[in-house]
Amino acid sequence: MQSLIDHLIAIMVSGVVITALMSNQFRSQHSMIEQTASHSVKAKTLVFGKWVEHDILNLGANFGRNYYRFTEPTVDADGNTVAWQFYSDSVRTNGTKLRLYTRYRLVPTEVVAFQDTTMQMYIVNRDTTAVDHVGALPGPAPPESAWVQGLWSIGTLSFFRIELLDRWGETPLLTSGATNLEDVDYIRVRFGVVPEYVLKPDNYIRELYWSRTLKVRPYWQPPPA
Repeated sequence: MQSLIDHLIAIMVSGVVITALMSNQFRSQHSMIEQTASHSVKAKTLVFGKWVEHDILNLGANFGRNYYRFTEPTVDADGNTVAWQFYSDSVRTNGTKLRLYTRYRLVPTEVVAFQDTTMQMYIVNRDTTAVDHVGALPGPAPPESAWVQGLWSIGTLSFFRIELLDRWGETPLLTSGATNLEDVDYIRVRFGVVPEYVLKPDNYIRELYWSRTLKVRPYWQPPPA
Protein backbone atom coordinates (compact mmCIF):
# COMPACT_ATOMS: atom_id res chain seq x y z
CA MET A 1 0.00 0.00 0.00
CA GLN A 2 2.77 2.43 0.91
CA SER A 3 4.48 1.65 -2.36
CA LEU A 4 1.28 2.45 -4.24
CA ILE A 5 0.86 5.74 -2.39
CA ASP A 6 4.49 6.69 -3.11
CA HIS A 7 3.93 5.83 -6.75
CA LEU A 8 0.83 8.04 -6.95
CA ILE A 9 2.65 10.92 -5.25
CA ALA A 10 5.50 10.58 -7.73
CA ILE A 11 3.03 10.69 -10.63
CA MET A 12 1.34 13.83 -9.21
CA VAL A 13 4.67 15.58 -8.67
CA SER A 14 5.78 14.67 -12.18
CA GLY A 15 2.48 16.00 -13.55
CA VAL A 16 2.92 19.31 -11.73
CA VAL A 17 6.49 19.66 -12.97
CA ILE A 18 5.51 18.86 -16.56
CA THR A 19 2.58 21.32 -16.41
CA ALA A 20 4.87 24.04 -15.06
CA LEU A 21 7.42 23.40 -17.80
CA MET A 22 4.74 23.47 -20.51
CA SER A 23 3.30 26.69 -19.09
CA ASN A 24 6.73 28.31 -19.01
CA GLN A 25 7.41 27.21 -22.59
CA PHE A 26 4.05 28.60 -23.71
CA ARG A 27 4.75 31.97 -22.06
CA SER A 28 8.19 32.05 -23.65
CA GLN A 29 6.74 31.37 -27.11
CA HIS A 30 4.00 33.92 -26.43
CA SER A 31 6.64 36.55 -25.61
CA MET A 32 8.78 35.72 -28.66
CA ILE A 33 5.83 35.93 -31.05
CA GLU A 34 4.70 39.22 -29.51
CA GLN A 35 8.19 40.70 -29.80
CA THR A 36 8.45 39.66 -33.44
CA ALA A 37 5.04 41.12 -34.34
CA SER A 38 5.76 44.29 -32.35
CA HIS A 39 9.17 44.78 -33.98
CA SER A 40 7.70 44.36 -37.47
CA VAL A 41 4.88 46.85 -36.96
CA LYS A 42 7.18 49.36 -35.21
CA ALA A 43 9.66 49.29 -38.09
CA LYS A 44 6.97 49.93 -40.70
CA THR A 45 5.36 52.59 -38.51
CA LEU A 46 8.65 54.49 -38.20
CA VAL A 47 9.17 54.42 -41.98
CA PHE A 48 5.68 55.85 -42.51
CA GLY A 49 6.12 58.45 -39.78
CA LYS A 50 9.49 59.52 -41.19
CA TRP A 51 8.21 60.42 -44.65
CA VAL A 52 5.14 62.17 -43.23
CA GLU A 53 7.43 64.23 -41.00
CA HIS A 54 9.70 65.02 -43.95
CA ASP A 55 6.73 66.15 -46.06
CA ILE A 56 5.38 68.50 -43.38
CA LEU A 57 8.73 70.07 -42.57
CA ASN A 58 9.35 70.77 -46.26
CA LEU A 59 5.89 71.85 -47.41
CA GLY A 60 5.88 75.41 -48.73
CA ALA A 61 9.55 75.24 -49.73
CA ASN A 62 10.65 78.07 -52.07
CA PHE A 63 7.25 79.72 -51.78
CA GLY A 64 8.46 82.95 -50.25
CA ARG A 65 5.98 84.55 -47.86
CA ASN A 66 2.21 84.91 -47.67
CA TYR A 67 1.71 81.98 -50.02
CA TYR A 68 -1.06 79.40 -49.88
CA ARG A 69 0.63 76.08 -49.07
CA PHE A 70 -1.98 73.50 -48.04
CA THR A 71 -5.68 72.81 -47.97
CA GLU A 72 -7.91 72.08 -45.02
CA PRO A 73 -7.98 68.31 -44.37
CA THR A 74 -11.14 66.43 -45.35
CA VAL A 75 -12.43 64.55 -42.30
CA ASP A 76 -14.91 61.68 -42.08
CA ALA A 77 -17.54 61.02 -39.38
CA ASP A 78 -14.97 59.18 -37.21
CA GLY A 79 -12.53 62.09 -37.24
CA ASN A 80 -10.12 60.45 -39.69
CA THR A 81 -8.36 62.60 -42.27
CA VAL A 82 -9.42 61.00 -45.55
CA ALA A 83 -7.74 63.54 -47.86
CA TRP A 84 -5.16 66.30 -47.54
CA GLN A 85 -3.24 68.24 -50.18
CA PHE A 86 -0.22 70.52 -49.90
CA TYR A 87 2.35 72.25 -52.12
CA SER A 88 5.94 73.37 -52.49
CA ASP A 89 8.10 74.73 -55.31
CA SER A 90 11.26 73.49 -56.96
CA VAL A 91 13.46 76.20 -58.48
CA ARG A 92 14.97 75.48 -61.89
CA THR A 93 18.38 76.71 -63.01
CA ASN A 94 16.73 79.34 -65.24
CA GLY A 95 14.89 80.81 -62.25
CA THR A 96 11.43 79.44 -63.06
CA LYS A 97 9.53 77.35 -60.53
CA LEU A 98 7.88 73.98 -60.77
CA ARG A 99 4.92 73.63 -58.44
CA LEU A 100 4.97 70.30 -56.60
CA TYR A 101 1.62 68.88 -55.46
CA THR A 102 1.36 66.18 -52.81
CA ARG A 103 -1.75 64.57 -51.39
CA TYR A 104 -2.61 61.90 -48.84
CA ARG A 105 -5.57 59.58 -49.36
CA LEU A 106 -6.94 57.35 -46.62
CA VAL A 107 -8.33 54.12 -48.09
CA PRO A 108 -10.16 51.37 -46.11
CA THR A 109 -8.53 47.94 -46.32
CA GLU A 110 -10.10 45.26 -44.09
CA VAL A 111 -11.96 44.75 -40.83
CA VAL A 112 -10.07 43.04 -38.01
CA ALA A 113 -12.04 41.11 -35.38
CA PHE A 114 -10.99 40.90 -31.73
CA GLN A 115 -12.76 39.06 -28.93
CA ASP A 116 -14.59 42.19 -27.78
CA THR A 117 -14.73 44.45 -30.84
CA THR A 118 -13.96 44.91 -34.53
CA MET A 119 -11.76 47.59 -36.08
CA GLN A 120 -11.69 49.03 -39.58
CA MET A 121 -8.17 49.11 -41.02
CA TYR A 122 -6.81 51.74 -43.44
CA ILE A 123 -3.84 52.55 -45.66
CA VAL A 124 -2.53 56.03 -46.55
CA ASN A 125 -1.52 56.52 -50.18
CA ARG A 126 0.83 59.39 -51.08
CA ASP A 127 0.34 60.82 -54.57
CA THR A 128 2.41 63.52 -56.29
CA THR A 129 2.41 65.59 -59.45
CA ALA A 130 4.11 68.74 -60.72
CA VAL A 131 3.04 71.60 -63.01
CA ASP A 132 4.39 74.95 -64.18
CA HIS A 133 2.68 77.65 -62.17
CA VAL A 134 3.29 81.26 -61.17
CA GLY A 135 1.57 82.97 -58.27
CA ALA A 136 0.51 82.48 -54.69
CA LEU A 137 -2.47 80.16 -55.13
CA PRO A 138 -2.05 76.62 -56.41
CA GLY A 139 -4.40 77.26 -59.32
CA PRO A 140 -6.75 74.67 -60.82
CA ALA A 141 -6.39 71.17 -59.43
CA PRO A 142 -4.33 68.85 -61.67
CA PRO A 143 -6.36 66.21 -63.54
CA GLU A 144 -6.66 62.84 -61.86
CA SER A 145 -4.57 61.26 -64.61
CA ALA A 146 -1.60 63.47 -63.64
CA TRP A 147 -1.25 62.05 -60.13
CA VAL A 148 1.31 59.30 -59.47
CA GLN A 149 1.26 57.12 -56.36
CA GLY A 150 4.77 56.87 -54.96
CA LEU A 151 4.50 55.80 -51.31
CA TRP A 152 2.00 54.09 -49.06
CA SER A 153 1.76 53.30 -45.39
CA ILE A 154 1.38 50.00 -43.61
CA GLY A 155 -2.10 48.66 -44.40
CA THR A 156 -3.30 48.21 -40.81
CA LEU A 157 -3.79 51.80 -39.65
CA SER A 158 -6.61 52.02 -37.12
CA PHE A 159 -6.97 55.80 -37.50
CA PHE A 160 -5.18 58.72 -39.19
CA ARG A 161 -5.62 62.37 -38.20
CA ILE A 162 -3.99 65.60 -39.32
CA GLU A 163 -4.79 68.66 -37.21
CA LEU A 164 -3.91 72.27 -38.06
CA LEU A 165 -3.03 74.24 -34.92
CA ASP A 166 -2.12 77.80 -33.98
CA ARG A 167 0.58 78.76 -31.48
CA TRP A 168 -1.82 78.04 -28.59
CA GLY A 169 -2.46 74.49 -29.76
CA GLU A 170 -5.99 75.15 -31.04
CA THR A 171 -7.43 75.03 -34.55
CA PRO A 172 -7.84 78.67 -35.75
CA LEU A 173 -11.28 79.24 -37.23
CA LEU A 174 -12.89 81.85 -39.46
CA THR A 175 -16.36 83.17 -38.69
CA SER A 176 -17.67 80.76 -41.33
CA GLY A 177 -16.37 77.84 -39.27
CA ALA A 178 -13.63 76.92 -41.77
CA THR A 179 -10.01 76.70 -40.67
CA ASN A 180 -8.06 79.93 -40.93
CA LEU A 181 -5.07 78.55 -42.84
CA GLU A 182 -3.05 81.75 -42.48
CA ASP A 183 -2.95 81.34 -38.68
CA VAL A 184 -1.72 77.76 -38.71
CA ASP A 185 1.69 77.48 -37.03
CA TYR A 186 1.82 73.76 -36.29
CA ILE A 187 0.59 70.53 -37.84
CA ARG A 188 -0.11 67.56 -35.60
CA VAL A 189 -0.18 64.06 -37.08
CA ARG A 190 -1.55 61.07 -35.15
CA PHE A 191 -2.23 57.51 -36.19
CA GLY A 192 -2.64 54.06 -34.71
CA VAL A 193 -1.35 50.77 -36.09
CA VAL A 194 -2.53 47.22 -35.46
CA PRO A 195 -0.05 44.32 -35.93
CA GLU A 196 -0.45 42.78 -39.37
CA TYR A 197 -1.22 39.39 -37.83
CA VAL A 198 -4.04 39.23 -35.30
CA LEU A 199 -2.60 37.11 -32.53
CA LYS A 200 -4.63 34.87 -30.25
CA PRO A 201 -5.41 35.25 -27.45
CA ASP A 202 -6.09 38.98 -27.46
CA ASN A 203 -3.67 39.69 -24.61
CA TYR A 204 -0.97 40.41 -27.17
CA ILE A 205 -0.21 44.02 -28.13
CA ARG A 206 -3.36 45.15 -29.92
CA GLU A 207 -2.52 48.66 -31.12
CA LEU A 208 0.45 51.05 -31.27
CA TYR A 209 0.27 54.85 -31.54
CA TRP A 210 2.41 57.51 -33.26
CA SER A 211 2.04 61.26 -32.70
CA ARG A 212 4.14 64.24 -33.72
CA THR A 213 3.53 68.03 -33.69
CA LEU A 214 5.67 69.92 -36.19
CA LYS A 215 6.33 73.61 -36.80
CA VAL A 216 5.56 74.61 -40.38
CA ARG A 217 7.27 77.28 -42.45
CA PRO A 218 5.91 80.73 -41.57
CA TYR A 219 3.69 82.65 -43.97
CA TRP A 220 5.62 85.81 -43.27
CA GLN A 221 9.14 86.94 -42.51
CA PRO A 222 9.71 89.32 -39.57
CA PRO A 223 11.01 92.79 -40.48
CA PRO A 224 14.72 93.40 -39.94
CA ALA A 225 15.63 94.58 -36.45
